[in-house]
Amino acid sequence: MSREAFPHRTPGTLIAGRYLERLSKALPGTRSRGEREFWPEGAKFVIAISLQFDGEPYPAPEGNRLLPRRVTFGGSAPRGVPRYVFEEGIPRLLQLFHKRRIGVTACMTAQAVERERALAREIVERGHEAALSRPASKEPLESADAGRTNWEAAVKGLLAATGSRPVGLDGRAPLATETLEVLQDLGFLYHATDLGRDEPVRLSLRGQAFAILPNGLESSESARGLSADQYASELRNEFDMLYSEAESRRRMMSIALHGGIAGRPARSKVLEEFIIYAQRRPGVVFLRREEIARFVVASALTPPQEEPLRPADVA
Repeated sequence: MSREAFPHRTPGTLIAGRYLERLSKALPGTRSRGEREFWPEGAKFVIAISLQFDGEPYPAPEGNRLLPRRVTFGGSAPRGVPRYVFEEGIPRLLQLFHKRRIGVTACMTAQAVERERALAREIVERGHEAALSRPASKEPLESADAGRTNWEAAVKGLLAATGSRPVGLDGRAPLATETLEVLQDLGFLYHATDLGRDEPVRLSLRGQAFAILPNGLESSESARGLSADQYASELRNEFDMLYSEAESRRRMMSIALHGGIAGRPARSKVLEEFIIYAQRRPGVVFLRREEIARFVVASALTPPQEEPLRPADVA
C-alpha cells in the first residue's frame, strides 16, 4: 500500500493555529464574536478521532466475529491477527485520513512503539499527534514517587521513536492529583479520561490550567457488538444529536478506533462515509486532541472541573 506523506498542517491545524495566534496577543478568554463562539474561528462543532496504537489486549465485543474475545499482541493471539493491525489496518486508516485531509491523535504505548517504530514515526510525519496511552495492565503506581520513573521512561521512549514529545494521555479512568502533577511536570496539557461529558473541562492544577477531554468510549467501534451497518447508524445518530445541541452549547464528538476493527475494509468504508457526511455540515471541524486542549485551557467558556482525586479515591 502506498504511504504518501500526510500534509503536516491539516485544515484543523490551520484553523486552530490562526485563532491561537490572535488569542495569544489578547487577554485570556477574550472573544471577538458572539456568545455562541465555543470553538476556534467560530466553528460550530468539533470531532476528535483517536487511534489506538497499543500492545495491550483489548476485548472483541459479544457478537463480533472479526476478532477473538481477547486479542493480544503477544504469543497467545491467533497467528496473523496482530500483524493485520499494523500491516493492513492502521495503514488503511492513515490513507483514509490523508484522503479526507484530517488529523487524528494516535494513542501509543511504549511496548507497541518499540515493536513498530517505523509505523509510529510515520504517523507523526503524516501530521498526526502522538499521545501516550495508559496501558490496560501493569499501570504505573498512583503515587508520584513510584510512578514518576515509569512515566518519564514512557515519554522518553515515545520521543525517541517518533521524534515527538507527547502532551496528552489517553485513559479509561480518572487519575489522582499526584499523578496529574507528575504529568504536568513532564509537559502534559491534557488527559482524555472523561466519560461523563460531551465537552472538555478545565482543571486548575497548581495554579495552571489542565484540560480533561472526553474519551469517546461509547463511540468506539469496539465498545459494543455492532455490525458495520449498525455502527454507521450509531455514528450518524450521535453526530446529529450533538450537532443539534451545538446551536447553544459547546459540543464535541469523540471517536475511538482500533486498527484491527476499524481498519477492516468494511469498517473503513463506513468510517469514511461518516467523515464525508460530517464534513458536509456547516461549521464542523476535525481536530487533534492537542489542538483542542490548547484551545480549551485558554477559553473563558470552558467549564471548570471539580478537584482531582487523591490516590485513596482512585480504583
